[in-house]
Amino acid sequence: MLELRMVKNNIGHRFGQIRRLHRMLVDAQLGDIGLSPGQPPVIMLLHEMSGCTHNELAHAMDIRPATLTVMLTRMERAGWVERKGDQRDHRISRIFSTEKGEQAYEFLRRVSDENERLMLSNLPPEDILVLNRCIVQMTANMQRELARILEDKQQKIKKA
Repeated sequence: MLELRMVKNNIGHRFGQIRRLHRMLVDAQLGDIGLSPGQPPVIMLLHEMSGCTHNELAHAMDIRPATLTVMLTRMERAGWVERKGDQRDHRISRIFSTEKGEQAYEFLRRVSDENERLMLSNLPPEDILVLNRCIVQMTANMQRELARILEDKQQKIKKA
């Protein structure tokens, strides 16, 4: 019983709980809008990166280009995005939100703002600042360790 309590009080477990609850909340809020779970980040990023290339968007989302291709094809069929050939280099296509996509962006922005307020409600401002600093530091710690592990793997491959 003690071990289960330790797991439930583990910070990684708590982050997992928050992530799951956030996903469930967003899914419930999206309701019948017609976006599947992975598509809102595309809408949000295209608002900032309108006209970006496929590879630029995949990099910003930290997903493989092939995964993005499938997602964009579905979103294009549903009228959320459109791809247009680059005027100077016809080998490149650029991705844009449609009017429907921009309307979805406004809705998603409101939902995101509401959820941010909800998550931080009842927390004093000084605690929010500390929480943010801690999350930034934990992210940096994990990125550094991941980079170290990937570098070690590359070194082992080179030696083999």
